[in-house]
Amino acid sequence: MKIRCISVRNHVLEGIPEGQQLETMEGDQIFLCDYDGILHGNYNFKIYTRVAKFFDTVVFNLVQKEYDLVDSLVSGAARVVVDPDMKDSVLQRVLDISPDTVFPYRSEEKAERFRAYGGTSFLSTREINGPFSICYNAGVAISSEKYVDIDNFPEDLLQFI
Repeated sequence: MKIRCISVRNHVLEGIPEGQQLETMEGDQIFLCDYDGILHGNYNFKIYTRVAKFFDTVVFNLVQKEYDLVDSLVSGAARVVVDPDMKDSVLQRVLDISPDTVFPYRSEEKAERFRAYGGTSFLSTREINGPFSICYNAGVAISSEKYVDIDNFPEDLLQFI
């Protein structure tokens, strides 16, 4: 399975194919990379709401606090990619709020910490070890039922996975 990736930077949507508008793009799901959220902690909640009118939206914004997760979900995100360095107590509350929270797969040690609190969804650039329900893959395509390949993931954001 594949999912299209678009981005928001400086409050402007990027990655929409030329000659198309958001509402005319094909597909049911979209992966939205929020540069402003990742780099500056300034989340584009209004844009999440706009995109979510047309797509089941996975937002990559690396939220660090549970209220930012809640705001992302209320704004229309179906799933949110969180900061893998958040404190255990926050991670546990985040997973209580949304069991569909997505975690960057940086190491098996961090993945086990995430799993210990009930997390099962990951973002990675490669095949991962251990149990999981879904893995959004920003690397080379993986033909497997549990992997969703992200089409056009920005190379400059790979460092955050």
